[in-house]
Amino acid sequence: MRLPCRVQKNTALCYHFPMLRKIFFLCATTLALSSAYCDAGDRKYVSVPGVSMRASRSNLSGKIAPLSYGEQVTVVREERKWTFVSSGGGKSGWVPSSVLSKKKIVSGVFVDVDAKELALAGKGFSGSDEGEYKMSGRANYDAVDNMEKNVVTDSELREFLSDGGLTVE
Repeated sequence: MRLPCRVQKNTALCYHFPMLRKIFFLCATTLALSSAYCDAGDRKYVSVPGVSMRASRSNLSGKIAPLSYGEQVTVVREERKWTFVSSGGGKSGWVPSSVLSKKKIVSGVFVDVDAKELALAGKGFSGSDEGEYKMSGRANYDAVDNMEKNVVTDSELREFLSDGGLTVE
């Protein structure tokens, strides 16, 4: 018996039937698209203070809106190390993926701690470390505090990059 020209021996079943081929293509496409956007619509929280949504995936692009520490945002899509989010205020923009957390940020919790102790703990010092440095005379907390106050604006950063002939990927 001779087989029709489209059907050959030892070929995959999906090539025998055009409808199966279409169903296979549709399933493969759906699976690929759904896995690429599986995080879309997820709720995440801003885990770093001082974050702003940006117009594009660059720290030098224009700021759209600031985000508060602990603010909930909705993930629209992720590309490379950036996430496009929308905030509760109706604004949308790009933020680095590293500043977002799936865990809810609890802020406003008060602890009975001395302000100096808190500042030292933030710098990685314990009470015994503080005493040791004070006795050695090598500690210069004022210099550290002055360095932390130094702020570089976006325009200053752009000028620095331009003057040095540097580009940002």
